[in-house]
Amino acid sequence: MSREWIIALQESCLLCDEEEVLHLVQQIPSEHQTLSTGLRSLARDFQFQQIRQLTLDNP
Repeated sequence: MSREWIIALQESCLLCDEEEVLHLVQQIPSEHQTLSTGLRSLARDFQFQQIRQLTLDNP
């Protein structure tokens, strides 16, 4: 995903904006279904800090 997408995801996580996080996750290409499924699960469990940490660890 683009740097802009990652930044948008990080900002959405900082705001605990589940709706926006899920919207961004929907943009992940289908060949990365495992990633989108994992991020969706974390967002629905309100694990925004964990999602943010993953994006910081893997720029």
